[in-house]
Amino acid sequence: MGWGWLSYSYWFPRVHSQNVPNSALFYPAVDTDVTPCHYRIPAVYSFGSYLFAFCEQRLDTSKDYGRMNIGLRKLCLKDLGRCEDDSEWSKFCQLPLLEGYRTMNPCPVGCKETGKLYVFVSAINAKIHEAEILKGRNTEDFKLFVTSTIDCGESWTPWQDITYNFNENVPVGSKFVVLGPGHGIELHSGRLVVPGYFYRMPSSFTEEILRQMPNGRKSPPYNNVGCSFCLISDDKGETWNISTTSDNFTYCVVDNMYRHMGECTIAETVPGKLLLNSREYGNGQYRILAESEDGGTSWKQGKVCTQLRDPTNRGCKGGLAKLVLEDVRYLIASNCGHPSARKNLTLWISQDDGATWSKPWTVRDRELCGYSDIDTYMDPSTGTAYVAVLYETGVSSYSERIDFISIKFSEVLEKCSY
Repeated sequence: MGWGWLSYSYWFPRVHSQNVPNSALFYPAVDTDVTPCHYRIPAVYSFGSYLFAFCEQRLDTSKDYGRMNIGLRKLCLKDLGRCEDDSEWSKFCQLPLLEGYRTMNPCPVGCKETGKLYVFVSAINAKIHEAEILKGRNTEDFKLFVTSTIDCGESWTPWQDITYNFNENVPVGSKFVVLGPGHGIELHSGRLVVPGYFYRMPSSFTEEILRQMPNGRKSPPYNNVGCSFCLISDDKGETWNISTTSDNFTYCVVDNMYRHMGECTIAETVPGKLLLNSREYGNGQYRILAESEDGGTSWKQGKVCTQLRDPTNRGCKGGLAKLVLEDVRYLIASNCGHPSARKNLTLWISQDDGATWSKPWTVRDRELCGYSDIDTYMDPSTGTAYVAVLYETGVSSYSERIDFISIKFSEVLEKCSY
């Protein structure tokens, strides 16, 4: 008879499956000025009295090349609740265009004291394919920019090139330094932290680390090793830098093989202690978690978390958010729940700062799901806590549109039982 009938339902049961109502937020018809186009790489961020939703507007193709801009819609928190459609959201608009570049990976973070919202992007010369940079060519054509707003996105400052901030502190042999996608966080201390990743040539590691890598082991993509890090600011966003410590990034080695970290999200569990949740770019099936005990200045080595799924074939970008209710700390994670495909938007909860995780809740069952990002917010009129989810989905491809879901946290807590 064989074991084929056990391949999915037995080993990877759908726990608490329920399709929560969703609404399309970024889709071809949302922007009537440019058609057809594609929307990918969501970022959702609660700041001030608004929930901000960002994405890449890809004008030529859904692939990782061609013309790209950053799209934005926002919604006043008092209008949120559980949104059944996008009618209360602002109209689609673009962040300032960056002439000669395609802007990617929107990553917002805000400073409560100043009321300023920053948005970081990675940018590549519009004439260069990112594969060239991954191969170590045309690296000068890859840059990092930031813009900001103090009026909730009504106006934006000119893009500021912050690429030079990384020249001295990114480890030797690094290339393709990327911020986001997703969102950053403001720590209890006021420090602003933005997650990121870079690829590093294996030969640039120390002899001690190289001994953990089998001879002849190839490191995709293009024989690189994926590492995660954080960009930090201790002056309310006036300047941004990578820590100057030698362990200002994290990597993962399992069974003498590198596990390739990459796109990641972060949360502050207790004051000064961070948890980083990374995609696994190899053929692993699980997320990689790493800790920092000094606010992102230095990082411990990453470890595989077998309770958080990551689809095989290079994983997927997931979300991570923190919520504190009645002195109880919760972490909420999002990702594809399917073991081998970008399907089934799923949530997990941790009540011990990421040491253990709940059973998964399949929020959108049997539905395509790509990149996702999550944040939490409080309904200002009722004090009810919500989880906001922005994720890629579609009928024939997960890159057809970006949908939004708002769920009461009490429902998430009930479904994600231990």
